[in-house]
Amino acid sequence: MLRNYRCEGKDSSTIIAVSNMLTVVMPAHNEGAVVAEAVERVITLFPANSDKIVVHIILDGPDPAALQSLNQLNRANVKVTELIENHGKGHCLRVGASESSSVYTAFLDSDLDIDPISILQGLEILENNKFENIGCVYGSKFHPNSVLSYPPLRTIASKIFKIIVKILFGLNVDDSQTGLKLFRSSDLQRVIGSTKENRFMFDLEVMILLNRVGVKMVPVPVNLNYKYSSSIGIKSIVLLGAQTIGLFLRQVRKRK
Repeated sequence: MLRNYRCEGKDSSTIIAVSNMLTVVMPAHNEGAVVAEAVERVITLFPANSDKIVVHIILDGPDPAALQSLNQLNRANVKVTELIENHGKGHCLRVGASESSSVYTAFLDSDLDIDPISILQGLEILENNKFENIGCVYGSKFHPNSVLSYPPLRTIASKIFKIIVKILFGLNVDDSQTGLKLFRSSDLQRVIGSTKENRFMFDLEVMILLNRVGVKMVPVPVNLNYKYSSSIGIKSIVLLGAQTIGLFLRQVRKRK
């Protein structure tokens, strides 16, 4: 049973200080009507400030069901971009980040696995640490206050991946792959043009580049209810390993 996780601290009415405060970029691939529900969960976090945030959905290829459900929301602060063909999660995030003109930019998966309430805690951290060079707040499965319904095998795989990331890239972060991150947009724009990854290594690539320019990154707890199969096949492991090595080799070439 998933326990109820509450984000302690200020509510959105005290965090949101200016107009054009936040853009939440949500990539979606064949999620159907679930996307609209995910958007509503984000918007309800800001009941008094919905005009100060934008939720930007990037549909990664045609998805008529998702498009219909989003149109039915009829919300002025929801922007939808439908790509002609599938390019990958990383490409979608790059598109959304490049178009963001808000003070802060968040990345959030659209499959309802992660409670978006952690965005509020992330905003509070960034707002209260403007002069400490903290430019990224990321959701971490390993934060002591996280509440998880997550397969043990995937937890082990995540821990191993964390060690590999630290060894290969010198990146000391708790969790690079959980689908919730919040950036100071000025810092994100410093590195977004240098990203090359189009799929699941994009998040890690962004964090590597931010670390390289001295931007600090801190974790926040998440409420994660994983809904998919817990099986991790040899093919998935080989693919993840190949993508990680490919990213490592590209980063090495950049330094030369």
